[in-house]
Amino acid sequence: MNSIRNLFVLVAALWLSGCATGQTFVKSPSISLTGVELSKIHFSRQTFLLSFNVRNPNAFPLPVKRIRYKIMLEDKRFAGGETQSDFVIPARGDSEFIISVDLDILQSGADLAVIIHSGVQGNIGYALDGSLTGDIPLMRPIDFSTTGTVMVQASPF
Repeated sequence: MNSIRNLFVLVAALWLSGCATGQTFVKSPSISLTGVELSKIHFSRQTFLLSFNVRNPNAFPLPVKRIRYKIMLEDKRFAGGETQSDFVIPARGDSEFIISVDLDILQSGADLAVIIHSGVQGNIGYALDGSLTGDIPLMRPIDFSTTGTVMVQASPF
């Protein structure tokens, strides 16, 4: 009986140490910014819809409950924050999600105008950093960082 209990304790300790030392069991998903859409313009603010694609390299589904992000467009801070979410990335599959962001024109006016003009003319460079928190017990947030290009679209108003 003692040997079974000792074996159980050993397995539990190895499993917990794996979780504590950096996501041994969970591979980091790849996240890319696939769209930036200017959806509303108000006197003092603009609303953008940011579209993302997430690819799960793991052999099990990855339930997501929170995403923290920072986006740079053309080397200028564009948006950042944290959002609660409730979606599942299928095992070895893809999922998409959209975040709505309100930006204050008075605080980011000149930079925002350059970004929007450049993005509507063609693809612009982006850098995306953040973390994804899964809905799995004892799982630490998974950091991500990626760069690429994206086109800014404007909805017909």
